[in-house]
Amino acid sequence: QADAVIAGGFFCPGPGNSCLFSQFRGTTSTGCRPFDAHADGVVFSEGAALVTLRRVEDAERFELPISAVVAGAGLSSDGRSPSANVPQSKGQLLSLERCYANYGIDPASIVAIEGHGTSTPVGDTTELVTLRSFFAAKQAGPIPVHSLKGLLGHAGWAAGTASVIAVCEYLRNGLFPSQAMFRQPSNALLDSSGTLTVSTKPIALPPRKARIAIDGFGFGGANAHVVLEHYDAHRSKSEPVKPSLPAAVGDDGELVFVAYHAERPSGSARFERDQVKAPKKFIILPQLADDMDISQKLAVIVSEQVLQQVPQFDDAMRRETSLLLAMSGKTERGVEATLRIMTERMRRVLRGNEHLLDRLDAAYRTARPSGAYTLQCMMPNVAAGRAALLLNLNGPNFVVDAGADSLEAAFTAASLLLGSGDKAGTKMVIVAAIDTQTSHLVDNAVIHGDPIDHHSREFAVAYAVTTRRYAQVRGLRVICGVDEVFRPNKVALESDRVAMRLYEQFEALQV
Repeated sequence: QADAVIAGGFFCPGPGNSCLFSQFRGTTSTGCRPFDAHADGVVFSEGAALVTLRRVEDAERFELPISAVVAGAGLSSDGRSPSANVPQSKGQLLSLERCYANYGIDPASIVAIEGHGTSTPVGDTTELVTLRSFFAAKQAGPIPVHSLKGLLGHAGWAAGTASVIAVCEYLRNGLFPSQAMFRQPSNALLDSSGTLTVSTKPIALPPRKARIAIDGFGFGGANAHVVLEHYDAHRSKSEPVKPSLPAAVGDDGELVFVAYHAERPSGSARFERDQVKAPKKFIILPQLADDMDISQKLAVIVSEQVLQQVPQFDDAMRRETSLLLAMSGKTERGVEATLRIMTERMRRVLRGNEHLLDRLDAAYRTARPSGAYTLQCMMPNVAAGRAALLLNLNGPNFVVDAGADSLEAAFTAASLLLGSGDKAGTKMVIVAAIDTQTSHLVDNAVIHGDPIDHHSREFAVAYAVTTRRYAQVRGLRVICGVDEVFRPNKVALESDRVAMRLYEQFEALQV
């Protein structure tokens, strides 16, 4: 579908991020020291990182410089976990297993690992346990592990791409770096001493043949493991790269709907925030449940209702079910929490404007205080992760934010996952969409965002999507093809209120 892809991220955290992260003791006052015995938290940094991806043969044809070749990648979700910010080794391990098995990579060929390594004791320990479990019987000696965050800090949404760029530089220079801020190995590293090591000196890499693995593990149990290798000028001529493309429409790889569920407010345009709760069968800490953004609750509700319609939804299906959430902008809880944190600064900016100060003070009085669970309860990406966690799903999970095109972009992402077969760890995708109006109101006046349109309604919906082939194998009832809904309604979907308009068209098609 494309000849080149520009991929990456940027991160510009404000005071709110540091304040909320520190409330659950995730930040450090002593420095970022991944894998060190005295690691006690993360240091955040601003950053932006981009890479361009092309097929090897295309890059050669246009004589473009090739920094590295992507040998393979594995994606997964942690599945069941006590909290969205508590990583699970079993979920991380699945991303490694998928990467090496599905791309035919020998784990013994890995010469170094660029780890996720945030310098939090729980995060670093879990990652080291994962790497030790996977590589222990597959390597002749200990593999050097490094984390760029010891040098640059945690660049948030840019951190994964920063690691990719760093590994490209390691391969170009033929050196794997020493670990910044490392003095004494942690207990987890000592336990892994036969399998993993953190070097205090740069290590020379094998010329032209090096393979380096990269970890990326995020809140909500979103896991990725990627292997980059040195570009060999003769490699693609003898072994041409054949990209995985989505299955063609019209054969048994056609994408189809097999279940759907929608939630609307009862008797008003907006959901009653204190009435929307996750199903009682899920065990959630009371403080966490009280702090959870409406988007996370709705994601759990609609996704759970969809899976109830899938017959014999067993552990094998859970392992290969992904969850994509179309949602745009900030969360309501995020706006509220940041308002309280930033009120004093805003008071200084608004000094002399009594009308706006009165409105600010009124908003402050009605906003809930933040606490140890607020950050994970307000992060947009955790809405997908929360549902995957509670529903025990192990396919990849992520949020798609493309503004008014978010839902269509989510279906495009679903088609790519399903079209990639086993390589994406996905046989079925829950595509959900949540349309809530993120505003903070005082006497019906908007402090943040646009005025509420009382003629519109908030809305949440989820669809189970798979291939016609998989539906036949599992005995799932096919409702209709995805293209049957999308193609005739392309113009309508380019307007606003996309989630509700698509659902209305979908229901009309059933009639």
